[in-house]
Amino acid sequence: ERSVVGNYVSTAEVRLTTQTGPSHPHPGVGGVSTDRRPNATVGGGFRYWQEPDIPVRDPARRLACWQDSQPGAGSRAPMPTLGLGISAAVHGHRAIRRYAVSLTRELIGLAPETNFRLFSWRFPKSLAGGLPPASQKVRYCPARIPGRLLMPLWNRGLPPAVEAFTGQLDLFHATDQDIPTVRRALRAFTLHGLIPYTVPELLPVEAARRGQAEVDRAAAICDLFLAVSEDTRRTFLDLFPQHAGRVFVTPLGIDPGFSPKPVPKDDERVASLGVRPPYVLAVGAVSRRKNVGVLLKAQRILGRKDLQVVLAGGVAWPDPELDSLLEEAQNSGRALVTGWLDPDGEALRALYRQASVVVHPSLCEGWTSPPLEAMASGTPVLASNASSLPETVGDAGRLFDPLDPEDLAQGLRDILEDEDLRQDLIQKGLERAARFTWQQNARLTLDAYREVLK
Repeated sequence: ERSVVGNYVSTAEVRLTTQTGPSHPHPGVGGVSTDRRPNATVGGGFRYWQEPDIPVRDPARRLACWQDSQPGAGSRAPMPTLGLGISAAVHGHRAIRRYAVSLTRELIGLAPETNFRLFSWRFPKSLAGGLPPASQKVRYCPARIPGRLLMPLWNRGLPPAVEAFTGQLDLFHATDQDIPTVRRALRAFTLHGLIPYTVPELLPVEAARRGQAEVDRAAAICDLFLAVSEDTRRTFLDLFPQHAGRVFVTPLGIDPGFSPKPVPKDDERVASLGVRPPYVLAVGAVSRRKNVGVLLKAQRILGRKDLQVVLAGGVAWPDPELDSLLEEAQNSGRALVTGWLDPDGEALRALYRQASVVVHPSLCEGWTSPPLEAMASGTPVLASNASSLPETVGDAGRLFDPLDPEDLAQGLRDILEDEDLRQDLIQKGLERAARFTWQQNARLTLDAYREVLK
């Protein structure tokens, strides 16, 4: 039977009149089990349904309108509706904000016929830089309810569902850790890294516990996982093997503003930070996980008093051992901490261009952009051989053992004293950095959407 409810064709009719795949139990609002979506697509090629948005009074005419919208009915198939959780683009900081803004911008550019619903707790009067303007296909959907009130409900699978704010969705992509309750939409989740599982001892106890709980919840309720590196994908599948086939690698991009071409006032910007060339640059939090201590020890082994270590980042949390090393290095003038710099600002870009070497000694990374940003700036890179860093750097950088300051000191010595090696790394770095674009990240993300919506 085909029924009509109100002004629209009912969900029951849609399920009877489309070809659906196998039914899978799916936790709905309040724990009620519903069916997965019928075969769906982003951009064409697979069947999916969408209720008509135009109210028609006559029941027969309403049915005809819906039938005319179906693939093969003589008209173009309606486009899917994708929800993007972009609270990080509005209220986030540094890397995760850049990811949310860049992915949103590029997805909309690559799929102009797709309906996008951009969700956040609230939006300021002036949108964050880089976000596209609202249009017929792009709508901003604020909850106008603080996350501190909604998230306790969503963490338990309770309403209101995100569709109460966005309207009907085919898929909702959580670009950060906030995963909403949904009515019928599939859920995608970005795996930014699994450090709370792999090296919890490098995090405060509460941060490790919270990080594990977020990933556990995502693994329990999400349909698609976007890993920022192959290392992250492998680690996730080791932990949750039931998701084989639903985890896709989508390496992040770097902004085109990083360039080896000098910019006027580069010298002034570097000097204004108290930096004096020659210097070795490390970008990121000053923490045990970032392994800043091994860089300070390597500098001491190298024995070059004229070579300054510049740490472009802020202190993450107190660490007595690291604090002692850092204090000694700062008091002797061998190290300088600039504090956090605007990741899109000219000061950081000037630091990259004028550095003798950029070192990334981290013990664990889901993904990290500083090595690629340095390469794009024409600066040679020394990186740790841990976790995802070898796949990021490839053969365009020199790798070292992050637990061996002697190994790092030798790498610094080689790059600083061997001009042929230095130029070779610079050329390879420029070529490698050019491969990592936000458009490529968005294209791989769209491909993953298509796979899960089949």
